[in-house]
Amino acid sequence: MYPINEMNHLVQTVMIDIDFWSILNGRAIRLLDNSDVVYSTARTLNISFRQNELGYNEIISDPIACVLQFMDIVRKIMPRLRDVNIEHCTNYDIGNRAFFLAFKKLLCQSFETSDPTYYSPPVTDLETQVYIAPSLTSLKFAWNIYHEQTAQLIHNNAQSLKSLSLMFNHMDSIQTLVQSTSGEPIVFPNLLKLSFSCWHYLESNCKPTTNVTGAFPRLQSMYLNMDYPFKDDTLFRGTSNTLEYLSMNVNTEVIEMAQKYKVFGGNKYPNLRAFRIKNINTRLMRPGAPSKAATKFALSVSSKLEILSVEDIAMEATIVPSIVEHGHMSSLQLLAIPDAFLTLSHIVVLLEQTPMLTDLHCHYTGVGTLFECVEDDQLPVVFAQKYAPLSNNFRVLQLGHWGNTDIAVVARCAMLMVIACPRFTYASVSSHLREKMRKCILELMSHDSFIQYAARFETLLYRG
Repeated sequence: MYPINEMNHLVQTVMIDIDFWSILNGRAIRLLDNSDVVYSTARTLNISFRQNELGYNEIISDPIACVLQFMDIVRKIMPRLRDVNIEHCTNYDIGNRAFFLAFKKLLCQSFETSDPTYYSPPVTDLETQVYIAPSLTSLKFAWNIYHEQTAQLIHNNAQSLKSLSLMFNHMDSIQTLVQSTSGEPIVFPNLLKLSFSCWHYLESNCKPTTNVTGAFPRLQSMYLNMDYPFKDDTLFRGTSNTLEYLSMNVNTEVIEMAQKYKVFGGNKYPNLRAFRIKNINTRLMRPGAPSKAATKFALSVSSKLEILSVEDIAMEATIVPSIVEHGHMSSLQLLAIPDAFLTLSHIVVLLEQTPMLTDLHCHYTGVGTLFECVEDDQLPVVFAQKYAPLSNNFRVLQLGHWGNTDIAVVARCAMLMVIACPRFTYASVSSHLREKMRKCILELMSHDSFIQYAARFETLLYRG
């Protein structure tokens, strides 16, 4: 916080980056209490707890009292506080129970909750003259040995949360995110963003949640940077008309779950615009399950995708005929397949099938079957005559460079894209190859077959 008094009345959001231990040892309280700063119109508080706090054996005489005093000061600083976002450092376990209880009290002190142990008169909104209590709108936290308390904290704020991010190092009782201990479903009516991740591979023993019909009725973005944690379609129920962005890891079990519960298909997600999947743990793909299983799964999700990213360490160039066979990618603008080894022939076919494509990320390995009988010096002429204009929207080609591929071959591909695609201006390679590629382009520009396009190649020389 910055006490710029003459500007304080303009501040709408206050950010506090703090070590929770400084609250419990009184340092933060002394610093804030000695300040006369008041943000009279600020409505949003962002608190980040980023440092290691208490060890297992440290003892605090009265942690609850410290938290109460800290929140009283915060309320004085921000008398019109309404939205609170909390991010807790999730790079370690919370090892001290006293800390966790104090942290829970902070949450209950900050927001309108069902905690019966504390009552605070609500803040008056001067504009509407109605009483409004602050509410938790964003929470980034760890799911660990204290998962029961964490679940309760989340349940207490289910009505107000707009963003929920959890880092798992335990998968115990994960179903309690969406149902109470008595089995009643928990609904998050305002949640827009859901993010799950974990420190290491975790196998879920979650039972099906048959009574949960739709926990996230307004969800727009889902980030599953870990293996899907449920045995059924729990996270997808009720999201088909709202979900716009989906990122998830896939394996055989996920694909089979999606097929069993008919999660996708039939244009079930008409508003889904971006889909990113990863198959980074090939041991979870059953023997005989080809790489194209992940690709087929990705293409089945929605025909209106604008962004498709498939990261698969076993990926083959079969993704190109899969897209051709699928035949409904007219809206696709960005295709990221960084593990696929494509040729110029593959790129031509892709651009013919995806007229709106502007960006392509892939490895490049040469000209391919369409041009294998064409001499290098004749390639620009043949390419221009047969394919120009190939695409009026294609602008960016991000090329991974395989070790045995001559960088001159990569440079020639970029120059051919300039010839056939009027708006193409950017070919990206790894930083350590940029100067070498630039020299290759300069050298090729002097060849008779390229010289007539020399002016158009200028943009390639200064971007990489």
